[in-house]
Amino acid sequence: MTPGTPSISTVNPCCCFNLKSGAVLIGILELVVWSVALTLSTLYLQTVPGLITEYKNAEISNELESKEAMNALYSVYVVLILCITLSFVRLINGTILLFGVQRNSVRLVKTWLCLKVSILVLTIGSFVVALAHGTANLATDIFYGINFLASLYFIFVILALLKKLKVENQKRFIRYKF
Repeated sequence: MTPGTPSISTVNPCCCFNLKSGAVLIGILELVVWSVALTLSTLYLQTVPGLITEYKNAEISNELESKEAMNALYSVYVVLILCITLSFVRLINGTILLFGVQRNSVRLVKTWLCLKVSILVLTIGSFVVALAHGTANLATDIFYGINFLASLYFIFVILALLKKLKVENQKRFIRYKF
């Protein structure tokens, strides 16, 4: 690195906020977005069993079409359960970040970072699976793109915060020699 080149510890990636305020904003944003996703997924999940029962009772002339439709409904059911689980994990992750920033805890912020990177890898994997099965469309492409870019930005901000917290903690715990 050449002299005068800013490093991640000297750059503030938050546009109008200091790093701690930006991290709190990220935590709150995650709590809001994923609580809405959790609520919507749970509400939609309530309708799937009714659709399955209704579809079983309906008279369908083509047996193959009936099986394909039932498999699609069961797939939706499984995907919704996975969405609910991931939304819940992301809610917990947002809470971990808020507590980590409030307490200046490097350990909690690192935990958030590890979970966020893991979730990002899962998101990329699910997008690849959607592309491979041909189930991706413009809406999912846009969702995955926005999610990916936002996650990368959030990770960059938290990495900068983590560097700052480590420096602050080192300054706080300097031992004086007598």
